[in-house]
Amino acid sequence: MQSFSQTQAGRPWALMFAGLASLSLSCGGKGGSDEIPPNWVSLTPTVVSLKPGNEANFTATLMGPGSIGANLKISWKIQEGATGGGITGWGENRNTGVYAAPASISGASATFHVIAFSEANPTLSASATVTVQP
Repeated sequence: MQSFSQTQAGRPWALMFAGLASLSLSCGGKGGSDEIPPNWVSLTPTVVSLKPGNEANFTATLMGPGSIGANLKISWKIQEGATGGGITGWGENRNTGVYAAPASISGASATFHVIAFSEANPTLSASATVTVQP
């Protein structure tokens, strides 16, 4: 173990930090934003009321530290399936979803859920509630 003189009192810290920096760079990481994936989906609006057969636009965006340079494509679905209407993604990353309510519903109202999720990582998703009533 090396000892330091009184005039080098601040220097051991500099050597320790240099060693830590060297260690972190040599641990096999690739570096860059591709190591940290986006970690959530932002969806707006989150609540919509429509009449049967009408449409609503939704906007979804992948958010988080890794969203720069990542696969930002969004996929869309209706949780209740085809009975809940339909949704189509538009735009370069399909981040705009155009929802079409079913032409008719049984009962006074029906509630459906629009889901936007990351194409690259389907576990990243957000939902919006759509109420359809005549």
